[in-house]
Amino acid sequence: MHASAQKQFLGMHYMPGADLRAEFDRIHTRYEELLNIENKISNAEYSSMIIDFLSADLATFISQLSATAKLAKTIYTKSNPSLAMVALPQAPLNEKTPDITLELII
Repeated sequence: MHASAQKQFLGMHYMPGADLRAEFDRIHTRYEELLNIENKISNAEYSSMIIDFLSADLATFISQLSATAKLAKTIYTKSNPSLAMVALPQAPLNEKTPDITLELII
């Protein structure tokens, strides 16, 4: 049951012509359902699923935003190492840390 629910969640896609905010609500509802049955989805999987969920043009745009945010974070932490821990208390910078969250996309 858990594997099937997770597979269905990760395979969700945007319905062309649908209200994008309603579609994101649909994703979030399914995500919460998975959490309620104790099926954990990592932040990286969740972020990747959202990008894969979108149409090709929106996915490209979000990927570019994410890459820009990652580059900005890298430049900021390298140019201000003493401020990096104060300004960016989250997990260390790595490939799997999402830089664009669903809340920022909406």
